[in-house]
Amino acid sequence: MNAEQHRELNRLVDALCEGTLTAAQMQQLESMVLGSAEARARYLDQIELHGLLHWDAANGVRQGNGVVATASKGRSAASSKAPVSRRRAGIGWAVAAGLLIAVVAVVPWLARQTGTGQPDPIAESGLENPGEVAAGDETGAPVEPPPVIQLTNRSDESPGDAVAEPESVATSAVEVAEVPADRIPEWIDAQIARAWQEYDVAPSPPAEDAEWFRRVHLDLLGYIPEASEVEAFLADTAPGKTTRVVSRLLEHPDSARHFATIWTNLLVGRTEREGVRRESLHEFLENQFHANRPWDELVADLIAAEGTDTENPAAVFLLANLNNEAVPATALTARLFLGTQVQCMQCHKHPWYEGDQEQFWALNSFFQQTQIARVGADETDDAAMSRQFELVSAETGGPTYYETLRGVMKATYPQFAGQEIDDSPETNRRRELARLMSLDENRQMASAFVNRLWAHFFGYGFTRPIDDMGPHNPPTHPELLEGLAQRFAESGYDVRKLTQWICETEAYRLTSRFSEQNRMDDPARGEIPLFSRMYVKPLSAEQVYDSLLVATCRSPRGRAAESIRVADREEWLQPFFSMDPTEENCEQSTFDGSLPQSLELMNGPLVRTATSAREGTVLHEILTTSASDANRIRQVALATVGRAPTDREMMALQRMVQSRIKWATHRGMTPRQGLRLALQDVYWAYLNSNEFVTNH
Repeated sequence: MNAEQHRELNRLVDALCEGTLTAAQMQQLESMVLGSAEARARYLDQIELHGLLHWDAANGVRQGNGVVATASKGRSAASSKAPVSRRRAGIGWAVAAGLLIAVVAVVPWLARQTGTGQPDPIAESGLENPGEVAAGDETGAPVEPPPVIQLTNRSDESPGDAVAEPESVATSAVEVAEVPADRIPEWIDAQIARAWQEYDVAPSPPAEDAEWFRRVHLDLLGYIPEASEVEAFLADTAPGKTTRVVSRLLEHPDSARHFATIWTNLLVGRTEREGVRRESLHEFLENQFHANRPWDELVADLIAAEGTDTENPAAVFLLANLNNEAVPATALTARLFLGTQVQCMQCHKHPWYEGDQEQFWALNSFFQQTQIARVGADETDDAAMSRQFELVSAETGGPTYYETLRGVMKATYPQFAGQEIDDSPETNRRRELARLMSLDENRQMASAFVNRLWAHFFGYGFTRPIDDMGPHNPPTHPELLEGLAQRFAESGYDVRKLTQWICETEAYRLTSRFSEQNRMDDPARGEIPLFSRMYVKPLSAEQVYDSLLVATCRSPRGRAAESIRVADREEWLQPFFSMDPTEENCEQSTFDGSLPQSLELMNGPLVRTATSAREGTVLHEILTTSASDANRIRQVALATVGRAPTDREMMALQRMVQSRIKWATHRGMTPRQGLRLALQDVYWAYLNSNEFVTNH
């Protein structure tokens, strides 16, 4: 099933459970479920999810309210210690009853269809949608389906059919602990090559130098390289030049700035909010990444921060997310630092694995000592952004109370990874949480960061989504993920070393072009990512903005010449993002090819400046040289998409330039004015190409 079929199945199941399914939709759902094992599994998962939500509510009504149950240790919820938090929720009988009818009606039907043990001729036909008849057959008679290519285990192949793998590291299950640090990239390549052999996939060839050079600049600095840098790299024939580039870029101050931008957006979003000084957090993160601060220590600073954002900028993370009984802080801590999604567990049992409300509120309990106080500004001050806020830890202890959907009051205590802490008022719970996360024997924090960083460079992580790891969502390359997490933790959570390992792999060097031997390696269609080629990644809004600055005036990060007026970066970004009024402080992105984005790239201030050819712009420099038209076109391509034009592009663009010059002279303009108009068109075309706004 592809992504569109997944969405359609989810929509039909939702309609079924809500009692709005039509007869035609029922027939469509029946065809999908009976025709695909994957659809049947997904159908049962969705039914289970709806059942958890509504059965809990129905049981709660029968049991009544006000019953208090205690958590672990057998401690009484009626303890003399003051309660830290209380959570209330409820769902009525009507919704639950509607689901009960749906489940009773559908589950026996499904059992009759799938429980016989007899072959299903529809499922075996090979058609993804058995409700459809092959084209040209109006009678519905069986027809020979087209061949279906599937990724199959080729363990019975002869050795000669296997895909070639790196010779320097054996492709058997080599323990990562035995591999020297400088050979970790080779070990990574060997692990990936094992998957290619298992699925009978041949990797794409290595990327050309220009393709790789642009890719690594976008991934490490957040913007495209200058044309002169591309030419220098292409002219370099000394061995080891890619390693030197990676090392140089990792030391570049804009690398720290780029990753600080990424993590500022993850931690507090892009939308301005009262008391949330994003610039303070960004500066703090930039300094930490530049100093290569160990990741576990950086996470501890964010979780255990105290004071104001002025004296401790790390406090901005919790200042932004302690609202709604610290639910956002709990959910984001789990998602960003532990790679797990626990937000649904605040109200009900996790639908996919052994997780329940108690686990959510046990983690939430670590944040319940902390309060936000306003300091340093008049209470009547209307300038919201001028107010300052402070994280204050109150000396409170005892359990955290929450209410289940059954109306049962329960109590829980701060607990992480099966370890409880002293819940007395003297214990600083957030410091204890940071300590426990760092000491976790399962290396959950290390695995989460490895998975996210891998997705940053390859477009896909080892799980989808990258922040939903667990037994319900096994990784595609478990040995590789576990091994990298182990070495990352053993390195002292060295972010720069982990980044260098990934960037120096042959897998990262592969081109984005695919062949018949790896066409099926397409995660965008729901396939397992095998990393046999580089997947195309859309640029973030920040990457587009900064790349436009480089293409305009060779000045990334807003340090443009005073004579060149460009839109302020933050102001330029605002139309593309907005906050959602949810309990998790979610942010919605509209940077997805929408009309405002298209208009900005077609005729926005930055693009108008880039194509103006005024003094100080890259295009002005190209026009004022004595180079040939062909060389000028080459310089335009290098400055925008980081490569020379193809032969076909060059022929078409040269014809266009000559035609434009001829058109201008017929209207009384000089050939130089015509050349300027022509190169402006060429520059605009490259800036508005799909290639400019993607990383491949």
